[in-house]
Amino acid sequence: MAWEDRNGKSYYYRKERDGDRVRSVYVGGGETARLIAQLDEIERAERIVEQQAEREWREEIESPDDKLGAFGAKVRDVAAATLIISGFHRHKREWRRKKMSDEPISDSEGMVRAKTIVARGDVEIFQKFIEAYRRADKKNAKPADLQALRDLLDENETSELWRIISGLTQTAESALLTNDNISPALKECWRRRMRALRAELGHKDAPKAEQLLIEHASLCWLRLNLLEAFAGQLLSESMTLPKAMFYEKRLEVAQRRFTRALESLAKVRTLTAATRLIESRTEAASAAKSVNSLRLMKALSA
Repeated sequence: MAWEDRNGKSYYYRKERDGDRVRSVYVGGGETARLIAQLDEIERAERIVEQQAEREWREEIESPDDKLGAFGAKVRDVAAATLIISGFHRHKREWRRKKMSDEPISDSEGMVRAKTIVARGDVEIFQKFIEAYRRADKKNAKPADLQALRDLLDENETSELWRIISGLTQTAESALLTNDNISPALKECWRRRMRALRAELGHKDAPKAEQLLIEHASLCWLRLNLLEAFAGQLLSESMTLPKAMFYEKRLEVAQRRFTRALESLAKVRTLTAATRLIESRTEAASAAKSVNSLRLMKALSA
């Protein structure tokens, strides 16, 4: 649609397509032509709005499938990451536990870190780290494998890949439960009992210092009970007096460590509560001072 000037006058023409050709169709001139041109502009704007609305509608229809596919891929990646750090590997589309990996390489905190990394889209980095860790996780690991692990950790320092691997608490717990006299079923139940104990002591929502003390107290509790069970088995058999005194001494030391761990936890919690109380009172005093200042200013302005 366009205006054309001829002999000093403006005339309105429409552009119409005829097959592969575009031809001009005369509409008219003067005020009538201007009104028709304005109507054509309105219709053209309406068509643009309708086309935009149709594109958005089609995107809304098509996007759920795309989003669902992406969500499904993330779920598969997270599930695979959980299985890998739990000691499984994929063999012919089936997940199987590694023969030399009875213990998972991660704890609950590591699981969360792994899922976060994978959900963020860093699946390749996660897989490289697990492969590098397994190659270097040997008594006689090759220096090149250990250096490759260090380089990978340094290159992805912000991802904190090292958090995927079990902490020292988990490692110590596994070491305590390596006794051959304890059945695998009993070990699994004791691990769950340890998790429940830490939860009952408020490990999840506690400050970091209290979390460390809760973990230490739970380990002391486990060590004490394992010694009690082992000593009970020995008492049912004949033993020499020096041997009996040796295990009695070990029990006394374990009992003292457990008691001191609980005392330390109680002291830290008392100090934390006192600090929070002081902070709350300080905030209340500051708020009261501000209110009094406002009242004084209002009184002076009145």
